[in-house]
Amino acid sequence: MNDTKLSTFLTALAALILFLMPGAYASNNYIEDAKNYLEKGENKAAIIQLKNHIKQYPDDASARLLLGQSYLKTGQFQLAEKEISKAYKINPKNEQVQLAYARILLRKKQYKKISELLKNPSRTKAIESQRLAYLGYAALGQNLIADARHYFKNSNSQQENDLSYNGLAQTALLNQSYNQAEKLLQKSLQLKPSEPVTLALLARVYNLQGRHQDALDIYNQLIKQDSRNIQLYISRIATWLALDKLKKAQQDLNQAFKLFPDDIRLQYLQAQVSIRQKDFAAAQTAAQKVLSVNDRHLPSQAILGVANFGLQNYNQAEKYLTQYLSAKPEDLNIQNLLANVYLAQKKPEQAILILEGLDENKINRDPKILFTLGSAYLLAGEYEKGVTFLQKAENLKPDNEVIKKRLVEGLLKKGDIAQAVSNLEELNRSEKANKETQQLLIVIYLQQKQLDKAEQKLTALLKQYPDEPQLYNIQAVIEKLKGNTQKAVQSYNTALSYQKDFVPAYMGLAEIAKQNRDIASAKKYYEQIITIKKDYTRAYYALAAILEKQGDWQPLENLMMQAYQNAPDVTVKVKVATTLSKIYAKNRQPDKTLSLAKDLLRENPENIPALSFYAGALIVNNKTVEAQNVLKTIIARRPDDIKHRLLLIQLLSKTGKHQEEILSLFDELNKIRPGNQNILLLQTGYLIQYKRYLQAEKNISRLVQQFPENPEVWLLKGQFGLTKKQFQDALNSYQKAYQLKPQNKTLFIIADLMKLQGKGEEGVLLLEKELEKNRKNVGIYIKLANIYQQQKHYDKAIAYYNKALALQPENVLALNNLADLYNKQHNPEALSLAQRAYKLAPQSAAIIDTYASVLISQGNIAAGIPLLEKAVELSPESYDIVYHLAKAYALNGEPQKARQRLKPLLKASVMFAEKTQAEKLYNSL
Repeated sequence: MNDTKLSTFLTALAALILFLMPGAYASNNYIEDAKNYLEKGENKAAIIQLKNHIKQYPDDASARLLLGQSYLKTGQFQLAEKEISKAYKINPKNEQVQLAYARILLRKKQYKKISELLKNPSRTKAIESQRLAYLGYAALGQNLIADARHYFKNSNSQQENDLSYNGLAQTALLNQSYNQAEKLLQKSLQLKPSEPVTLALLARVYNLQGRHQDALDIYNQLIKQDSRNIQLYISRIATWLALDKLKKAQQDLNQAFKLFPDDIRLQYLQAQVSIRQKDFAAAQTAAQKVLSVNDRHLPSQAILGVANFGLQNYNQAEKYLTQYLSAKPEDLNIQNLLANVYLAQKKPEQAILILEGLDENKINRDPKILFTLGSAYLLAGEYEKGVTFLQKAENLKPDNEVIKKRLVEGLLKKGDIAQAVSNLEELNRSEKANKETQQLLIVIYLQQKQLDKAEQKLTALLKQYPDEPQLYNIQAVIEKLKGNTQKAVQSYNTALSYQKDFVPAYMGLAEIAKQNRDIASAKKYYEQIITIKKDYTRAYYALAAILEKQGDWQPLENLMMQAYQNAPDVTVKVKVATTLSKIYAKNRQPDKTLSLAKDLLRENPENIPALSFYAGALIVNNKTVEAQNVLKTIIARRPDDIKHRLLLIQLLSKTGKHQEEILSLFDELNKIRPGNQNILLLQTGYLIQYKRYLQAEKNISRLVQQFPENPEVWLLKGQFGLTKKQFQDALNSYQKAYQLKPQNKTLFIIADLMKLQGKGEEGVLLLEKELEKNRKNVGIYIKLANIYQQQKHYDKAIAYYNKALALQPENVLALNNLADLYNKQHNPEALSLAQRAYKLAPQSAAIIDTYASVLISQGNIAAGIPLLEKAVELSPESYDIVYHLAKAYALNGEPQKARQRLKPLLKASVMFAEKTQAEKLYNSL
């Protein structure tokens, strides 16, 4: 067979083989068809063809590579990863496969694997260019910016490509070189004009440049081409937010949620949209969903803080804002919001503590922070500082009406009335004047009793707003101030004719009814208010005052329980619960307070005031250990808390133990409020008590140096001198304290110290000299009487007691001591004096003892014995009184009872003034 015939034969044989093997022929068609479909952009059809081919040839790396690339175009990244990974396993040395696999690794952020995969250069410029580009992205992912830039530039030197230009654009973005990034992306688009990745990156650059509409145009184009791309929706929603087009953002969110209901990024965007729309409940729900997946997502923590603030859940707001600031302390807006949370909770000191710690230059440039600081100082009572900060805020925002109104408030509190009125009059002359500012000016005129100006302004305002009930309410106030009660009632009724549920008018009518002693009508008005507005606590308290005067305890309790149940927020709930606890205390029902506290805490487990109330309830129910634990919980949650540390110290000190814990708490207090004199004074008192004299002396020296004009410092120094038996130092200190603040208690200590040093006569002269300055000082009369009584100068003592009683007839001490003196002198007037003292203080063991002793001395033993038994029951360790009872038993012919009472008194450890007489009596029985 010649060559021509052989060639013809082989061609025919090949055709026969293809005919006899349809699968192989079909497979070749699958690949070709797939490529044709891909060129037309029919990716789904291409995928079907490629899958058919791979069923027959599962080890065809090129087909799997093509299938993986097709999946990438349709956004099916997991399937793409699967096919390209298989292609790489089949043929790991194929450079095209390596590049595709590098793209997968890049998406998975496995940057080191990319470096290992692409370590060998390629001889083909196109492939080498792409290899270097992927190495650049791997370096970028590891934050190796200089290396990344080097790879991208080398990539372009091999062959210009969109990957490298996009990479260089991203390095420019990291340096905030937005214009440079834009230029690089434009070059990329010249190479691939419609590349979605490049366009998306350019849209991002436009957003960073503030060109949100340009960015939006790109996202609209990309979403038309790829309507199921979640990242495009997320970017477009963020752009709508930047343009403040919340409805459009919500429309996109609704569509995206239908397509991707489980994507948590959409929940975060929903939280942002809702917070902007002031739908705080929706924002709270969305942000909580984000945190349920990622509890460290800081922006969602911030949104939850804002949402809870809007919902008046201040403790929750504090919790989330504090969490956010622990990671982002430089965020001034959130610092300011947290300060406002504290202001809403009436904790201005904490608000000040937060804001004053910020950079002074930043504070002075931010009107919002200046406004908050000014408001905080006003609330804290530091009006001068408050006005200063508000004036700074006004200088930065001279047209801000809110700042101007708060400044007026500050000027009023500061006492600068003229300036406040001037500011408000100026505001009312401006175009920005509104009904509220004009009303405020009228109120100030009223406060200044400028009724004519107030009435003139009100008349003009009523012409503008003839159907405004609040104006008629002000009119009623003016009429009341003028003494026209009936006209005031008419104005209140006019207000109600325009708004039948206008609470201030009912309150005004109720007050007039109370003034007219028409209690029934007042009660009806208050009850009407509660019907209209169940959470209007002021009406409950007004009605409670009436019930309390009437002594109606059960209706009072029921009313305040109703107020508690309808309280608008937890802060008011705690206030009402505190009122209820006072009612329970008067009726000796501490268990009800505890039950109420548990209920309050169950509803508000994170609320600090609720926990504080619970601690108080435990204390009154003698559950000391549990109360200590609750206080420790509060302190753990609020590291800067002072109040509850002091309460815990007070509680721990009652046990006589826990010295180290108490002193440790003082160390914490001194860190929170360094140099605070009240804390130092209190701490030093405990140091003296615990005999920590060295530290106490250091504290006293510091206090004397820093606060020499505080009398409490010198009193403490005097106490220290007494404890150390340094009597002259103690005397000098008490004299200094008395010089700074004259008071009887200090004067009497000075007199006693003089007596201790053998200068008793000087002490008496001092007392008499002070008495000359104030002849109505009952305390000095009694003190002098006491001294003369001890010296057995009974006539002088009696004279001084009588002078005291002439000024203060119901002074129990003077009555009691004078009765005792008269009794010793067998003066029958002793009985009437002792009886008067007993009526005034029937639960005082000492007063009862004197009264009983006088009765027995005057022969009425039967009446005296029950009184002495009561006195002993009240004060079983007053051994003199026990002796008096035994003596009474003996006089009454009851020696056995007398011996029973006397025997415990004869122990060596028992000491009292009349022990010798008690021993004689026992031996005589």
